[in-house]
Amino acid sequence: MLRCNKCNKPICMECAVQTPVGYRCKECVRQQQDKFYTASLSDKSKGYIAAAVSGILLGIGAILMGIFLGGFFGIILAIFVGPAIGGGLGELTWRAAGRKRSRNFNLYTTAIATVIAALIVLAVLQLSLTGFITVGLAASAMYARLRFAS
Repeated sequence: MLRCNKCNKPICMECAVQTPVGYRCKECVRQQQDKFYTASLSDKSKGYIAAAVSGILLGIGAILMGIFLGGFFGIILAIFVGPAIGGGLGELTWRAAGRKRSRNFNLYTTAIATVIAALIVLAVLQLSLTGFITVGLAASAMYARLRFAS
């Protein structure tokens, strides 16, 4: 039978988390991780608003690519341009949040931006493959950028 080396609570092998200083319970590990997440509610709100603006910009960019560069060339360009757009929008969102860290911030902001962009593309272009490829690749790059940051 193991005990947490911080709170001395008994823990089973499935619940034990090995740390450099010994085994700890999940509650103590989570409590330690929470010290790194410093974003306040206003920081998160600014990030969510920036994600909504990013979604609008992404939707407009995908529409322009779908209208002017449809077809095979548009799809090839979307593969290269989409991740660049997403990385830039992820950086914009992270800076708007004051570069603060928050649990699952990357998931929520990317979901907001992706849904708004996809709705804009769907409303204007109906089912444009170029637009949706751009949105999808940009969203994955945005998620990766925010995951690296937060």
